Amino acid sequence: MLSDPFVVHCGIHQSGILSPILFSVYVDDPISQLRASGYDIYVGSVFCGCILYAVDIVLLSSSCYGLQKMLDVCAQYGSLWDIKFHSSKSYACAFGGRLVAIPAILMLPWRIDQCNGSLA
Repeated sequence: MLSDPFVVHCGIHQSGILSPILFSVYVDDPISQLRASGYDIYVGSVFCGCILYAVDIVLLSSSCYGLQKMLDVCAQYGSLWDIKFHSSKSYACAFGGRLVAIPAILMLPWRIDQCNGSLA
């Protein structure tokens, strides 16, 4: 049994041959904005502030404040282009330093869950 055909008015097919290329073009602007924010990290001269794989993104910053600012950049971009980020699928994690507790990290209006960054 087949369903009736329907028209897709926006988006691209995930397994389409052009999908990875079109996705790369689509996410180029937020990557540039994250890099320009100044809150990201570099390994040598290589920008490592955001790592993308398919529809997942990892934001890396040297501070919780910087991470919040990077989330704000993503939220503004999402608002402009009608992109929905799922705070329920997101986690904040801090490693090292002298933090007793991770400050609240928000993807407005929701708080991002926190995970333990210890390796022990």
